[in-house]
Amino acid sequence: MGSGIQIMIDESDFEIAHRLISQDDTKTKIECPNCHSSNITFSLGTKKIKKILTILLSLLFWIPFGNIKNTYYCKDCKTEFKSSDVK
Repeated sequence: MGSGIQIMIDESDFEIAHRLISQDDTKTKIECPNCHSSNITFSLGTKKIKKILTILLSLLFWIPFGNIKNTYYCKDCKTEFKSSDVK
């Protein structure tokens, strides 16, 4: 009932699993391409109502909605950018 992901491993693999989980992955740090801030959120973007309506209609008519992409939003400079813009 707790939140998060629970993983079961053998006791013999504990040390390896602990090292993998505790590694600092610098590739996942996202910066704004405009101001290089790390104060970033991940959302549907500024056209939220249109995207939510598309999702609801797609669910109603059993049509896939794979064209909806989440975007990143910089809280400092108010820039909206996609994951393809992240270096």
